Amino acid sequence: QGVSSAASDVYKRQERRAAMNEEQQDRAMFVSFCIEQYAKAKNMAAEDVVNLFEQYGIAEHFCEFYDVLHTQGGQWLVEEIDKMINERRK
Repeated sequence: QGVSSAASDVYKRQERRAAMNEEQQDRAMFVSFCIEQYAKAKNMAAEDVVNLFEQYGIAEHFCEFYDVLHTQGGQWLVEEIDKMINERRK
């Protein structure tokens, strides 16, 4: 029974890691979507948008509040990014 219990614990840890990795992938895909939407809306290169996101902490914010923000549309996200940049420039 000890071996079975240990194997079960390992399996459960692997499941948790897989779930965490899936969640991280979802957040990364969302940030990627935001970058693409913003680049398209502002006629910017994606690399420039990435730099802008890094400068103003946009990606971190969007990852932190992914649960709420990922349900929003592209236009709303672009407007939200503009607001965040303007607020953080001050």
